[in-house]
Amino acid sequence: MFHWTPRVAAALVFPIWAAGAFAQTAPSTETKRPPTLVILGASASAGFSDQLMTPKTAADREHNQTLRLQRALTPLWAEDGVSIRDYSNVLMFQDPEAHGPRQVDRAVKVAADAVLAIDFMFWFGYSVRGGDQPRRLELQQQGLRQLARIQAPLLVGDYPKMTDIDPRMLHPRAVPDAATLQALNDVLRAWAKERTNVHVLSIGDLLADLRTNKRRIAVGERTFEFDSADMLQTDRLHVTKLGMAVMAHHVTEALGKLASATVVGLEAHSLADVVRRLELTELATTVGDVVEPARATVEVGAKRQ
Repeated sequence: MFHWTPRVAAALVFPIWAAGAFAQTAPSTETKRPPTLVILGASASAGFSDQLMTPKTAADREHNQTLRLQRALTPLWAEDGVSIRDYSNVLMFQDPEAHGPRQVDRAVKVAADAVLAIDFMFWFGYSVRGGDQPRRLELQQQGLRQLARIQAPLLVGDYPKMTDIDPRMLHPRAVPDAATLQALNDVLRAWAKERTNVHVLSIGDLLADLRTNKRRIAVGERTFEFDSADMLQTDRLHVTKLGMAVMAHHVTEALGKLASATVVGLEAHSLADVVRRLELTELATTVGDVVEPARATVEVGAKRQ
């Protein structure tokens, strides 16, 4: 017959206590996951290369090659430091009301730590269906309602002024008039100002700079100068590989400021460093014009003479 004694009780309790104490003091073997950066958007983020619509020669087609934004950003951060998920879609222009929510659904599902949406809102304004100002502003609200579901740091692009675009690539009907374009940007910036997690990247200013100013890039001990034809595809709507390098440089600067307090590892990179990491050095030295050493001191756009 079993007899309960203090010695028996101690023998039974000690293993349970010891197991609990070990569980509290044993070092954790759980590996902390890298932050997840999600890319939402349309053809610019998806790396659309115009190979059929506007090029006239084989050289044009080669010039029109570009990179996905994900491909341009991946070499800038350590593989175990940032996980990049790309949900952008070149077909966004066809039906932004359908493609947009699906992209945001995926961003929410993976619990993104930061989100890039630099051209997500473009077709929520530049509608292929056309429309007057009220219709475009209502379409914009549909896009903003989707982005409002994102609580992570969010970098969203504004609406650029699209001029001198090949009509085969961007039909004039899709382009809002000047007053509507201003209204779209005013609403977007007011919306962003109300949200501490949102920052607006001025794609409009960046594209205007690429179209009107020369840009200099330091490559080794030399500096090369480029004009808009080097940065934009022949449709003048999408960027080339070098243009995407410029885009990635500006994205890292803006994202670094937006997410630095909450997401570690998203540091900014200079344009020269982006070109080097993307292995575009040879391309840059081939298409660019060497700047005299006395003038080779800056890396920013310079007004054409």
